[in-house]
Amino acid sequence: GKHRIFAAINISILLNGGKDGKNVNVNPDSSTSSKFYATRDIEKGEELLTNYKMYDTKWAEVGLGDNTIVYSSGPLVQEHEPYIEPVWPKRSGWEFESIEHILKYFHCEAYIKDANKPLPTIQDWKMFQSHYKKHVDNTRSFYDTVPPTMGYTLEGSGGPPPFYAKHSPGKGRGLFASRDIKRGELTHDGTNTNVMFPDGLSWRRFVFSLPRNRACDIIDWSWTQQIETNSDEYGIFSAINISVLHNGGRGNDANVNPRSPTSSKFYATRDIKKDEELLTSYQYQFVIHNNMYMYGSWKLLQP
Repeated sequence: GKHRIFAAINISILLNGGKDGKNVNVNPDSSTSSKFYATRDIEKGEELLTNYKMYDTKWAEVGLGDNTIVYSSGPLVQEHEPYIEPVWPKRSGWEFESIEHILKYFHCEAYIKDANKPLPTIQDWKMFQSHYKKHVDNTRSFYDTVPPTMGYTLEGSGGPPPFYAKHSPGKGRGLFASRDIKRGELTHDGTNTNVMFPDGLSWRRFVFSLPRNRACDIIDWSWTQQIETNSDEYGIFSAINISVLHNGGRGNDANVNPRSPTSSKFYATRDIKKDEELLTSYQYQFVIHNNMYMYGSWKLLQP
């Protein structure tokens, strides 16, 4: 017959088992019953002991046998219930870890390259938001009538940006036009929706507060950006909505871009058809990351 997983959240769960029939003094009438009856007279102060063999425990029947494999870089291979990842412990010196060392610590390479990993759920985005408020900026508000699974409210439109998230063949998660878009049209504005980390310590604190795969997501979705034109000041940024899923395109493949390295507004560089993938040029990011190492931005942002 069908098996289910049970537990109890009260002291009744503390029944110990008897070693032999003589020690056992309480038992259910059958293996399907949850009612326990005294099998003999029991004195006050005497321990209640049951026979564990009354329940025919079959872990394999509920997906917890030896054939259930946990995929270290993604979800359960045999998924019966949502897999809640544990938060990895901070190791000594985490406050000064470089981004390369953090990537290796979380073993992110395989996960980031996995083109079949699922889209973030509303629960994932809400977790990112709550952890950002707790570990970075408790005054930050994420209130929006548009859920992060659809982006955010694009100013002037009254609704979400003109894109939706789905899997892109060979690239993984990506963004696609939800309607025809004209050249020069604003497709994304991260000015108020991107999140900024005031220093390297706050970014590390946020990353190390997350479950392993979610930490890898944030590492993959973070970038450093020039704060002002003609300035050597850079900040660490990310986004906690689907806008962060823009994939990169080479040359003429790129169809949305900011107009300067300091801007968070993306415009269509040509007409884009509905359901066409939105691709941006990582040229600005490459310049940004080169500057990050050239100016030692991570070191400057350390506590």
